[in-house]
Amino acid sequence: MFFIFGWNKPEVHAYGPVYQHACANCHNSEYWQLQKISHYFTLFFIPVFPHSSKYWYYCPVCNRGVELEPDTAKYYKVIAEANTAFLNKVINEDERFARIEEANFAISQIDQQRQTKYLKESEDFQAIVSQKTDEELLSLSSKSSDEYNPAFLMAVEQEMKQRNLLPNEEKV
Repeated sequence: MFFIFGWNKPEVHAYGPVYQHACANCHNSEYWQLQKISHYFTLFFIPVFPHSSKYWYYCPVCNRGVELEPDTAKYYKVIAEANTAFLNKVINEDERFARIEEANFAISQIDQQRQTKYLKESEDFQAIVSQKTDEELLSLSSKSSDEYNPAFLMAVEQEMKQRNLLPNEEKV
């Protein structure tokens, strides 16, 4: 007896349009889409259960986008479903607006909690950052948040403000 199994069989679920954005890559202004990509463990080429899932918020023209955290993606999903229901004439504009406002409020709460967390973490990084040279700080400030912890980059920015290393347009 033998079994044929595999993994990473992708399954894509499109939720629909969320917000209209101007894409930094292709410069088109379109309603960005939300999709969930799940990778499945398969048995005899039949998907059995997912072993990982990611939510992508992307430009429908060039397919560039960002991966969303699951807690934020949950509310983007609510917005996409409200927009889709409105386009299909299942709900009216007032109901759509109410659902989107509720989701936007929840997203802003999540963003505020993350910002508070990063501020607290950045305090822990202050000692490390204060020992960096001006050149090192300038180099670190050009890094993306994907390369470093956002709290560390916030500490770098704070130290640069204290040393007056920010260009005039960035000073607060």
